Amino acid sequence: MVRSKQRFRIYLGCLLATAGLIVAACFVVNCLIDPLWYLRGNVLTGINYPFNERLAAIIRFLPRQQEYDCIILGTSRASLLPDENIQGYHCYNLSFSDGQASEYLRLAFTQPPDVLVRSAVALARASGLRLHRGGPDQPVPRD
Repeated sequence: MVRSKQRFRIYLGCLLATAGLIVAACFVVNCLIDPLWYLRGNVLTGINYPFNERLAAIIRFLPRQQEYDCIILGTSRASLLPDENIQGYHCYNLSFSDGQASEYLRLAFTQPPDVLVRSAVALARASGLRLHRGGPDQPVPRD
């Protein structure tokens, strides 16, 4: 009985030491690379890439562009819109913070016209607004 307790303590000690060593190694590598610039940046290669929210969103979107039938453009408030909850559409949220109208127009005009129309209809349905003569504040009739 005493021997099994001793083995368990040795096992537990080795397990904790191994886990601690792995965590310490990850911490050291992360401190050396420092991708979020909390310390001094990347000290291994000296190349520090800035995080570009606009570029990151577009890079994720372009390879799978054909999978989406609408896009969501807007500021940081639009980034909180749950695109997966827009029924009947498979939308990509291409919004980013502090955007200018010229940026959104440039992105919009790279899309086919049918994608822009579906995007407007999907967002109108998601927000409960009409896009026709009925007025902007009238709810969309349920299908």
